[in-house]
Amino acid sequence: MKRKMIFGAVLFLFLAGGIGAIWKINRVPVPVSCYIYDQCGGCSVTDHPCNACTGERQYRIKMESMLEEAGVRDRAELKIYNVLYSFYRNDLTKAMQTSSEPAQMTYPAVFVGSTMLLGEDEVEAKLLSSIKAEGTFRKKLGYLLGIQKETHMGSREIPRIVFFTMEGCPDCQEAKEWLDGRNEELDYKLYEKFDFYPVGSGEPGSWEMLKKFYILYGREQESLWVPTIIVNGRCLIGMEEIRDYFEDYDIDGKINTEVPNDYE
Repeated sequence: MKRKMIFGAVLFLFLAGGIGAIWKINRVPVPVSCYIYDQCGGCSVTDHPCNACTGERQYRIKMESMLEEAGVRDRAELKIYNVLYSFYRNDLTKAMQTSSEPAQMTYPAVFVGSTMLLGEDEVEAKLLSSIKAEGTFRKKLGYLLGIQKETHMGSREIPRIVFFTMEGCPDCQEAKEWLDGRNEELDYKLYEKFDFYPVGSGEPGSWEMLKKFYILYGREQESLWVPTIIVNGRCLIGMEEIRDYFEDYDIDGKINTEVPNDYE
């Protein structure tokens, strides 16, 4: 009798775990990557991504409205990439390698999971049906297992806190002095988990890396700003957000910070 009870308990836990896994997989959003070309001028001279361009903002509003009206906003993970910048052109080239190369490139190029849509007409006609097709359990399981290839900017997790700062920046100095005080209060353990990432004209690719973090954390419509700190699913921009987060920071808490794949 006791053996049967143990077996029943084990079977129940196994079934509960399976149901939980299925529920978790079903909640995985479909990646929707939109590559647009917005030649806004200004920063394009140096390929330096500063503020989000007008075209980026307008296209995001349009896509979000389309998803909201169809009631599928929470089923899609929307990202907008401007191929004005070389690193997004490279990402698009990689994405195209897994699809049939078109005879003529047309923007926007939208990847719904592994489904490619080219041009406004095709996006409007097929976006919602593609989200439905790519949102099946089998497809989502494929993304989690790495069988299906996503077209989003790749990412990974590290047990570190990333602090973007710039030499000569008064706001960065203010943040650093305040964090110095918190580091002392926490027995000098806070900075053990920090990566200090300098940005500026003397650091090639540094602003581009900061832009990638802003996109990864859904803050690409804001101006690039230092100081910025990335930690545990948060992108903290400016002194106020940094202070609010670290005033009650648990130094013994686990850190899993999402970073772009090419972050070093």
